[in-house]
Amino acid sequence: MQTYTYQIIQNKSYNEILDLQNQIRDGLLHQGSPGRILMVEHQPCITFGRAEKGENLKHSFSWLEKRGFELAQINRGGKITYHGPGQLVMYPIVNMKDFSMGVKQFVCALEKVMLHVCQQYGVKAQRKDGFPGAWLNEQKKLGSVGIHVRKMVSMHGFSLNINPDLGHFDVMLPCGLDGVQMTSLAKETGADLDFKTSFERAKSAFEEVFSCKLTETE
Repeated sequence: MQTYTYQIIQNKSYNEILDLQNQIRDGLLHQGSPGRILMVEHQPCITFGRAEKGENLKHSFSWLEKRGFELAQINRGGKITYHGPGQLVMYPIVNMKDFSMGVKQFVCALEKVMLHVCQQYGVKAQRKDGFPGAWLNEQKKLGSVGIHVRKMVSMHGFSLNINPDLGHFDVMLPCGLDGVQMTSLAKETGADLDFKTSFERAKSAFEEVFSCKLTETE
């Protein structure tokens, strides 16, 4: 069974985490360093994937920055996404060959991790063909997936709404999908959820889906 380290990071800017992802991947690609899984709670941030040209943003950059949103143009697939407090974000920087997976299989596995976490909270989420993420029905979305792959090494990952401020999604058209309602596990369960518990649940879900062992590092 493969063993990987994971790291929990909170209260860092998005670009600091992005730089760390790139450092880990460069080490894996060029120096044979081991992969690492980052579990992150971001400060409020809007990220723009390769397919996003700004058409799904409802306000100007200056309007958003004045209200505390960080903005980041990144190399993952997909369009526009929000990250912020109360949202569990998981970035596996790993070689997909370790799991005998291609890109589609890897994305599907990340979706399964989210579904396993949802199940641990008593919420039965599902995949939606053609629309990566964790869904409750055709309109309600709990989580999103977006990755970038170089020489079979991944970065970026998924975001799952535990108890975020859902009003922050109103500044955009999430993932560029009209009619989608972003929701959270707190809203769907009506419970006051402890966010820190989500880290442990994501760890166990990742270990189960990817048949590996995770050990925490500083």
